[in-house]
Amino acid sequence: MKHLKTATKTQPQPRHSQTTGGKTMKEPKMPEMERSGLEKTFGFLKSLISEDDYEKVSFAYTIGLYGHREQKRDNGEPYFNHCIRTAMILIKELHIHDPELIIAALLHDTLEDSYLLTGKWIRRIFGKKVAKLVKKVTKPKKNDPRFENDRARHYFYFQTVKNSGESVRLLKLCDRLQNMREIKNCAPAKQARKIQETREIYLPMIGHFWGRTPNNRFGVDAEVIVAFFRDEFNKALSPYSE
Repeated sequence: MKHLKTATKTQPQPRHSQTTGGKTMKEPKMPEMERSGLEKTFGFLKSLISEDDYEKVSFAYTIGLYGHREQKRDNGEPYFNHCIRTAMILIKELHIHDPELIIAALLHDTLEDSYLLTGKWIRRIFGKKVAKLVKKVTKPKKNDPRFENDRARHYFYFQTVKNSGESVRLLKLCDRLQNMREIKNCAPAKQARKIQETREIYLPMIGHFWGRTPNNRFGVDAEVIVAFFRDEFNKALSPYSE
């Protein structure tokens, strides 16, 4: 993989290298254009998280940007913009600065839409929590033999998200909210499906925070999170009210 290089034992290991089987995975040197984009978008995080965590976020940004480099959104813009905006909902709108949640937001579509990483590599590079978050918000593949049809596959996925921990539900709600804010760019059939899913699955999921998530679990009161998602989803859905 282009962004994952190995080093011999005699070379000094960087602070964030990962060692496996006698070989070392080094964090790649970020091209200047990518670095400037990262600094412009996430530079403010330096005052909110540790230097070590900021470098991990930087690495996730590089991987996500490269992994989605050929993909476009329905409106033609780079796909990775969606991942950045999902992370920004956490950071700027909910004021949640958990580095592992931010990293998972940047990588949340990597397994589903990119061949760059596997779940095992995400775990080796970013740890168990990030790997679990990304895996839980990744839909099963369309050809998964466990499911007779797409309906069964989607039902399994929604139940997995619903019954997972609060971090998984939070990440998925940010992902869906970002998509709903841009629903007008989708084809009519896709719009109708996403709107129905949001009303029937994701709006009820918001209530899972109230009374279940310990207050200040994410540094923000649970009721604040609930109120935010209810207000923002209602805004996104209002143009499509029946």
